Amino acid sequence: MTASVRLIKLKRGELRQTQQDAFVSEVSQTLVLLEELDTDEARNAFVAFLEKEIDSHGSSYKPEQLNLLQKAYTDLNAHLKSDAVATMPKWFLPWYELEFDGANYLAEGGFGEVYRAKWLESEVVVKQVKLSNLNNSNSGAFHSLSASLPLETHSTKQNDKDKRKMFEHEVDVWFGLSHPHVVRLFGACHVGTPLFACEYASNGSLDKYLREHPKEIWQKLYEAALGVQYLHSRDIIHSDLKCNNIVVGGDNKAKITDFGLSSANVVTGAWHWVAPECSGKEGSSKLSTASDIYAFGMCIVEALRIVEIITPKSPRKIRVAYFLGETLTTLWLNIT
Repeated sequence: MTASVRLIKLKRGELRQTQQDAFVSEVSQTLVLLEELDTDEARNAFVAFLEKEIDSHGSSYKPEQLNLLQKAYTDLNAHLKSDAVATMPKWFLPWYELEFDGANYLAEGGFGEVYRAKWLESEVVVKQVKLSNLNNSNSGAFHSLSASLPLETHSTKQNDKDKRKMFEHEVDVWFGLSHPHVVRLFGACHVGTPLFACEYASNGSLDKYLREHPKEIWQKLYEAALGVQYLHSRDIIHSDLKCNNIVVGGDNKAKITDFGLSSANVVTGAWHWVAPECSGKEGSSKLSTASDIYAFGMCIVEALRIVEIITPKSPRKIRVAYFLGETLTTLWLNIT
């Protein structure tokens, strides 16, 4: 074993120990746990998670830490109104199988934060959902279950419930999919701060990829279209198609991503890509495969604009992207 490999293993061991220490610290405060896990469903899920952690990885904890986990398990069980403890869903991926910290930060959006991570020695992307009543500090523990809580209102609590519902909707939709042009979901964790781990697209988003490989525009758009076709064959509406929601994997294939979060009857896309009939207050009720096709048409326009900007101009060259964009919108308004 080389010195560099030993150093990597040492660093990973230190990261896991930090995560375990923070996790135990949070779990040890049972009263705070009961306040945050305010439904039987949430408590059942966390009890099942604790049971699996104790059974599978109890030997990796210090004796006093293991005692705290077992005490939390016993205390939470005592507060359950139902005798039945929830079983973990097929897609459940425990936090301790993921290795990431703040240094692996990639991006942030309205729904949460995105990190690069390691899972079973493979590169993955972890998306962590932002909740108003949890401290997503990424200090080493993946779940802030007993952090200091901000003042909560009914609206923030409802917002968190909506986010959890949307998260579970995405996972349920995504986990059963298997297609070379759809980003693969490896698993998710719904206990504490919700997160899921998916395929890492090492070549980045399509808009960035085309700036380096403009000649591949039609091949990549064709591959993306196959991904959209697959989603539609499974009755899945994306509702947020744009070039930065199309990525290019390490296998050099274009893949559709971020479809579950946007398919729960919510119009989340930028207005340039949203079909006109979906842009009003009642727009979410009009989402359809047709509105996805409109958005994909705008992806083609977006891709053409990128390629036209970076390729040498010819005196006879028509700036087709701008013409197509205007034409597409006009025709769509006339037929809907």
